[in-house]
Amino acid sequence: EAAEHMAKFRVRCNECSKVFCAGCKVEPYHLGKTCEEFKDFKTSLKCRFCWDKLTEPSISKHEAL
Repeated sequence: EAAEHMAKFRVRCNECSKVFCAGCKVEPYHLGKTCEEFKDFKTSLKCRFCWDKLTEPSISKHEAL
């Protein structure tokens, strides 16, 4: 799904050579994610060490430390 998204929406500007997403206008292009997956990734809480998305049980565990 992410590969199909990249084929449709990944654009390189002829003037400045920046690569961005034509769907959500994010620059640089969110490689390996669709616009929705990238938005979810950017707005979710993540582990500061490995960047994995934190779930409710793991958030409570981290707050206890």
